[in-house]
Amino acid sequence: VNQWQQQNRHINPGDTVLVRLEAKVGNTLIPELCNPQLEYEAGNSAMLPGYAHVIGKKCGETFAMQITYADNCSIHSVRGKTVDFTGTVLQVKFAQPQPLNDRLAKEIDPSAKSLIDLKQKFAQMIQIELSGKADQENYDKIFEAIAKNSQITIDQTEFDKTLKMVTEESKKMMGIQNFDHLPSPEKEQSEKQFAADCKAFTNKIITENLIIGEIIQKENMTISPEELQKNIKHFTNTPEMEQTFRKQFPHDSDYEIFLVRDKVLHQLAEWNLIENS
Repeated sequence: VNQWQQQNRHINPGDTVLVRLEAKVGNTLIPELCNPQLEYEAGNSAMLPGYAHVIGKKCGETFAMQITYADNCSIHSVRGKTVDFTGTVLQVKFAQPQPLNDRLAKEIDPSAKSLIDLKQKFAQMIQIELSGKADQENYDKIFEAIAKNSQITIDQTEFDKTLKMVTEESKKMMGIQNFDHLPSPEKEQSEKQFAADCKAFTNKIITENLIIGEIIQKENMTISPEELQKNIKHFTNTPEMEQTFRKQFPHDSDYEIFLVRDKVLHQLAEWNLIENS
């Protein structure tokens, strides 16, 4: 509900907003008047009138205001000038709680028949997510046991190539290019920890792929064309579903690899269950 509110609900007087303010005179930025995170109550009479322009906006949207400064202003660059401010809404704390009813449920998810139906869908999603985490933990233990009792050789060229990809993707997910924004001691420590984490994850995924590849070859595991198309059809019933599916699996062969890997994981779990029973 909070996520839906942030994306769809308009700001009203009394709501608390967090905004990023950028101040300019013409095309010249005025750093002294910029504020990366300014929190205030929308419509507060103690604020200058321009700050009320945030009312009616939504999170992520911008609003503009102008402030003219006196000739004796402490900031020399804006004395006697009109400053143009652009505010970007970062977050909203709504004064009035969002009513939870069937109408809201349908706005959040048009396929939901009622609020009860929506709650049941989210409950199923949470259950699947928790189940997936438990499965992953189980698979990790199985792979660790196999690796410990196997002789696995990782090609250095393949490792370096994969490490580069993992490092770049990790930085994208974290929204950073480097750690230059941190103080020197903290920067060095963060860089070392980040590099170690990337190397450990790279070693993990290459090891898993080698084990899975060996099992596929020895057990002759495949996916039939009919099974492949049946699974693809299940996830591409609508244009929206197909668009989402193709973002992850641009080609049928990509999904075939995923299915074979999934079959190996299920087989490993079954073997582990038999061995421990």
